[in-house]
Amino acid sequence: MSEQKGPAFTLLKIILAVIVLLVVCVLTYRFVLNPVDRRQFVEGVAIDGPLWLAKSLLILEPTVDGTNRSGNTLLMTASDVGRYDLVQILLKNGADVNKKNKLGETPLILASAAGHNDIVRLLIEKGADINIKSKSGTALVAATWNGRMETVKILIEKGAQGVSNAFLTACHRGLMQFVKYFVEETKTKITQDELSSGLALAARFQHVPVVQYLMSKGADVNVKGQGGRTPLMEAAMGSLAVNDAYFKQSAKPQLVELFIKNGADVNATDRAG
Repeated sequence: MSEQKGPAFTLLKIILAVIVLLVVCVLTYRFVLNPVDRRQFVEGVAIDGPLWLAKSLLILEPTVDGTNRSGNTLLMTASDVGRYDLVQILLKNGADVNKKNKLGETPLILASAAGHNDIVRLLIEKGADINIKSKSGTALVAATWNGRMETVKILIEKGAQGVSNAFLTACHRGLMQFVKYFVEETKTKITQDELSSGLALAARFQHVPVVQYLMSKGADVNVKGQGGRTPLMEAAMGSLAVNDAYFKQSAKPQLVELFIKNGADVNATDRAG
């Protein structure tokens, strides 16, 4: 008789041991780990783990808007990596759609930068402020900087402001498709001054096709911008005019020749004389 009860008793002991282990894990997770470490663990699950596990861990969290060391909430992380399913759950659980991290970025800005258009639409539908600015700019600027054309169109369709800033960002990055789109297809008119400012930026960063296009649209080749420099000076200085190592590159002789051919004043002086 005892032999018949042996396997059942062993199974019961295993089950009890598993329950005790789970209880210890839950208590350790909830009361021993500090909130930031817990948040880091949940974030790892949110990025790579199954949805059911992320949902289970959320039950143990005292707040859905806890942050990691960068100030990112789980909604920010899910928006950044494209976890639409998790974004839906977090929003249903009351996650703050407009909370900012240490860089001032919101879930919408992060989703826009990454080009997760389904999440962009969902966040806007749930009340995301489309025009909130981070230290680097709005969601529209973030999408432009990262070359997300479809995202840019969605944001403008939903009422994003600051088209001129996005246009200048496109000139900075040398994104011809975006430059033409902002000039030719949006309802916001790019002014003559903005065209000229864009020309100076494109010249500084050696974007020849953008320079040619802006000249064709009437940008002033002798406008004075940063430091009193003209676009010709920016073009001639090349890397000397750029502080950001990512964009440093040598001056292109053909760009200098292009400005001179189009009437740039070779005798103009900057503020240093």
